[in-house]
Amino acid sequence: MSQFHLFQNELSVCGEVHLVTPLHIGAGNNGLFGVGNEVVKRANGAPYIPGSSLKGTLRSVLERLSDVATLPKSASGKSACISTDDDHFCLKDSQKYEVRDIHFRNGKQAEEIAQIVSNESCILCHLFGNTMMAGKVQFFDSEVVLDSWGGRYDHRDGVGIDRDSGTTKHGVKYEFEAVPAGTAFHFSLRASNLTDEEKVWLFVGLELLRSGEVTLGGKAARGLGKVEGANWKVLERNPNNFFAALLKKEGAEVPFESYATPLFAPLQMEV
Repeated sequence: MSQFHLFQNELSVCGEVHLVTPLHIGAGNNGLFGVGNEVVKRANGAPYIPGSSLKGTLRSVLERLSDVATLPKSASGKSACISTDDDHFCLKDSQKYEVRDIHFRNGKQAEEIAQIVSNESCILCHLFGNTMMAGKVQFFDSEVVLDSWGGRYDHRDGVGIDRDSGTTKHGVKYEFEAVPAGTAFHFSLRASNLTDEEKVWLFVGLELLRSGEVTLGGKAARGLGKVEGANWKVLERNPNNFFAALLKKEGAEVPFESYATPLFAPLQMEV
């Protein structure tokens, strides 16, 4: 019933993410004292990439691929919903309360409700979660590789644009921070109990990120946020190799390309 009540498999992907262009993931401050639009950073001033940013970006990228014919569908025939569109989102708010109330009134047990939610959720909801189900993939914050970061930030100027006229708005000028190009971050995620179809979707998204096809953060229209992966490794634990993989014995970790190539072969994709 549950996605997590028994151990079936666990995937860990780790490596580095390198900034090809500067990165701006805003901290949400207004700049009343000093530079506005600062990047997110730790208490010691070091930048990091929030796991939530990675998760949201990858889900958005994969939702755009919902009509790619060669990508697999779940047993229910669903592949991807659109999380920002209430009419095309699994278990949208108008439905989730019906699922809860009607079936509880009919004497359904919690396990049966969980099974209904699982059956009505698409592959991406299984991977990333929805309003009634936790996702199978855990994205960790990516901490900066200190040797790659010079302890400074780029400061850039921007101007407001009137979207109607396409001209600069008078008096709307601002400054924002960006992490310099060339900075590297430690990247890692963990996924539990993935089906074969879910592995394909996840690794398609990861390959797009690794190969530089995905931008992170804001100001992408100004060329910011282009990243590439480096030295990615995959470790898979299952009931047959659990302790060998747990102890990371020789051969337990494999290069990302070696793991992904068999997954992509049925899709007739070049990797």
